[in-house]
Amino acid sequence: ETKELAERSAKNIAVAPSKPPAPEKKKHKVLTTSKVWDLVVNQGMGAVHIQRACDAAHLGDDITLKAERRGRGFILTATVPRTFDAWTWLDEELKEVLSDLVQDISLRGVKKKAPAFDGAPPPVKPVVV
Repeated sequence: ETKELAERSAKNIAVAPSKPPAPEKKKHKVLTTSKVWDLVVNQGMGAVHIQRACDAAHLGDDITLKAERRGRGFILTATVPRTFDAWTWLDEELKEVLSDLVQDISLRGVKKKAPAFDGAPPPVKPVVV
């Protein structure tokens, strides 16, 4: 009886054939760069709403957008390959996508155009040293 059990057990145990090790895949790390937008969101809106709108926009496979709360405000970070050079296009697209959710969106490091001013410049107070 024991011998019969041992034979049955030996038949039931499948011995996996040894496989040659898989060739190692070299991970090609893509160099990236990021830019940040400061957001003034509408009342009742949060980072989750901004993130959902960005995800739904499908702006590109190589563009990663992350919305988060920072201090009292919100920021949106875009991470792209270093070869990306369409920041102006992305800025315009984000302004359009987020127009219903934010009061203001501004790309950090980009100077805003000065408002048109008619008349004399404001007086400058002398600096006392």
